[in-house]
Amino acid sequence: MLSKKFYPAPRVKQLTWYLTPGGGGISVSDAETTEDITNNIKLWRIAKPGIFKTIKIEPALETVQLIPLRMKLSRKVKE
Repeated sequence: MLSKKFYPAPRVKQLTWYLTPGGGGISVSDAETTEDITNNIKLWRIAKPGIFKTIKIEPALETVQLIPLRMKLSRKVKE
């Protein structure tokens, strides 16, 4: 995947990739769309079926951006 330049997927910038002693790992990538990020993972699943037992994809923001957004949503829910 890496040597053939299939990973990272087009339009995805791989920021970091860590493996844990327990066999897990975390990948931090940057992309404009969720489709691009999804393709980034699907490439591995197609090339190496069963390589990942679970995958959790979550968008992330800098804390200074996330806190006001969460506060706004909290107020909306309480209305």
